Amino acid sequence: MRLEARFYDLDLVVADEMGQKSAAAAIKVAGFERFRTTETRMLETLLRDRDAVIALGGGTPTAPGAKQLIQDSRESKKTRVVFLDENAQEIRSRIAKDGASKRPAILGKDPIAEVEQVLADRRPVYSELADVVVVPGGRSVAALVDEIAEALGLPRH
Repeated sequence: MRLEARFYDLDLVVADEMGQKSAAAAIKVAGFERFRTTETRMLETLLRDRDAVIALGGGTPTAPGAKQLIQDSRESKKTRVVFLDENAQEIRSRIAKDGASKRPAILGKDPIAEVEQVLADRRPVYSELADVVVVPGGRSVAALVDEIAEALGLPRH
C-alpha cells in the first residue's frame, strides 16, 4: 500500500539543513542545542505540507517548541500522529547493528546502556501526542503500514 504523499525523514532534513550527512554528524559538529533548534524550525516548515508523511527524529518532541507545534497541528486537524512504540531490546539491537559510536549519547552514557532511561523519559510524551500507537514487534513494514492505515481510516491502494 502506498500513501500518495511526500515523505520526509526529519533527521535527514535537519542534517541537510546543517550541511551534514546524518543527524549524528550534525549533533557532533554543532551540538544538541543547535540541532534541536534547527529541528523545531524544520518541523514547523514541514508541518505546512498537508500531503506529507514526516518521520520524526527520536527526540523531536523534546526539542524546544516542537511538542507544541505537533499539538497545535493535531488540534487544528492538519496532522495525525502515529507513535511506533518499539521495545528497548529491539532499539538496543538496532543501535548495536548500526554501530553505537555513530549514535550520540543522550544522557552522556553509552547509547546502548541508556535506552531504557531514554524510553522511560520519552514514552509519556509520545503517548500523549499520538493518535495511534503501534507496537512494531518485528513485523514487516507492509504489516505495519496496513495497521496504521486501518487505524487512521486511510484508503488502501
